[in-house]
Amino acid sequence: MRKRGNRGHYAVGYITLIVALSWWLPAVAQQDRPAVVEVAPVVQETIAQPVTFVGTVEPRRRSQVASEVEGIVEHVYVEEGQSVSQGDPLLKLRPHRLQLILEAHQATAKGYQEELAELQNGSRPEEIAEAHAAVQEAEAELAQAQREKSRQLGLSERGVSSLQSREDAETNFNVALKRLTRARKRYELVARGPRAERIAQAEAQYQAAHAEVERTQYDLSRSRVEAPFDGFVVAKHTEIGQWLGEGNPIMTLIELTTARITVPVPERYVAQVQLGAAGFVQLDAVPGKTWQGAVVSIIPQATESRTFPVVVEVPNPDAVIKSGAFARVTLTVGEQQNVLLVPKDAIVTQGPRQIVYAVQEGKASPVPVQRTTFHAGFAVVTGPLKPGQQVVIRGNERLRPGQPVQAAQARPQQ
Repeated sequence: MRKRGNRGHYAVGYITLIVALSWWLPAVAQQDRPAVVEVAPVVQETIAQPVTFVGTVEPRRRSQVASEVEGIVEHVYVEEGQSVSQGDPLLKLRPHRLQLILEAHQATAKGYQEELAELQNGSRPEEIAEAHAAVQEAEAELAQAQREKSRQLGLSERGVSSLQSREDAETNFNVALKRLTRARKRYELVARGPRAERIAQAEAQYQAAHAEVERTQYDLSRSRVEAPFDGFVVAKHTEIGQWLGEGNPIMTLIELTTARITVPVPERYVAQVQLGAAGFVQLDAVPGKTWQGAVVSIIPQATESRTFPVVVEVPNPDAVIKSGAFARVTLTVGEQQNVLLVPKDAIVTQGPRQIVYAVQEGKASPVPVQRTTFHAGFAVVTGPLKPGQQVVIRGNERLRPGQPVQAAQARPQQ
């Protein structure tokens, strides 16, 4: 019985050994297999040395948002430090006062509009008919007065009419003639309608009243103040219940999607600074991080210290770079010097140190380096490298010191 038990234990041990070897042998073979990598040569060039200048981060835009209209603050939507997008509401004024003013202007404009329409439509048919009837009546009265005047003249010739009767008939005739003249003039005016000058005056009154309506409607729409651009609220200048006058500040906004750093460049260097040249930014607040920006402005006016302000802009979509932070900006404006260049992808960061893997006798050999700056898409490094030496730029993330490599030459950078 004991012998059978021992044989069983031996069988289990053999099976365990076989399983372990089946996992271990492929792993050993995989480790001995050369890693496929891409390599590029170390290049030596003569370039201007990097010089570091200090400055302060500024926002690309800063705006003190103001109120276009006056009124009582009814609601404040944001607080200091909050991010906002263009069009987001910042503040709302109480609209009741402006609504009452709007209603009054609308009523005035409506009255002028109705008066203008009446003038433009001309006289009503019944007014024209009434004026024409007055003309006919005056013509009949004049004809009657004419007959009476002729009768009195005939009687006078026969000596049977008094002087008083002849004078009365002449007076009645003249009065009827004037009445007919007035009736005809009034008929002509009614038939022609209002004068063009009167219509123009009424139209001007309506346009002025309508402009007041539109201005009040605009003021009412401005009672809600919106963010003019994407950014951050860095200061709030009002609170609920406060009276805001026209033009009073509400909040201060800054835009940080692009950070601006202005650095003072001494006159011995400024001639070598070019618009669009690369500028490399480092912050004490974010150690170990380098941002690449570009020179966007060179102010051609020296300060009292004989330095020229140079502005570098850096993309900052996540707002990691804060306004007011102390910054160091490196520009390649120093003396010409021979340097070693490697592709940026050749550098591997291992904690506080940086290395590149050089290919020596078909194996990966780590070489400690220090990156000083960038130039034309390459990293400028110092360390025990030689021009023409091959360094790994693809596949270096998992390499081990001394690991065999199968190197393929990378295509030259454009």
